[in-house]
Amino acid sequence: MGCTLSHLKALATAYRQGHEVVLVLEDDADLTAEAIWPLSLSELAAKAPANWHCVNLCDFSTSLSWSQEVSFSAPPRPIPVGFSTVAYLVSRSGLAAATGALKDPAATIGQLKTCAADKLIFGILDQVYSCSFPMISAYNNHEEHDSTIHTDHTDMHCIWVRDMLKAQLGE
Repeated sequence: MGCTLSHLKALATAYRQGHEVVLVLEDDADLTAEAIWPLSLSELAAKAPANWHCVNLCDFSTSLSWSQEVSFSAPPRPIPVGFSTVAYLVSRSGLAAATGALKDPAATIGQLKTCAADKLIFGILDQVYSCSFPMISAYNNHEEHDSTIHTDHTDMHCIWVRDMLKAQLGE
């Protein structure tokens, strides 16, 4: 619940401050792949589909066949396991939608039947997309920073990052 509330507070604050696009990162976001990004976050936002609310930058539900060509796809509903809130961009219209849902949080949670950050955030926003190029991953190194939230699949994060970097580097 604390994770979800911090996401919602960040989105509401960004809306009140008048931001057009915001990047939301969780504390385990890993920017290692930045050196091989095919475009900047500003370019990505400009290339996003018309009327987008959110572009997920860390989608563990995608296949491991990534390319340097960036495209966008809408996830199936309900949001699949692995469509993570580790890193995502939100547009001004997405900030407005999230802020509107906060006016009656009990109703929003009741309607979506969850308070998990990924299900709630991506459930509130209508125009949600995944980027074909995984820009950001979750960093979970057992020796340095082990997750206390998803201990059951920390190793999956490490394997996903390794495989993503190998695919992008052509190894």
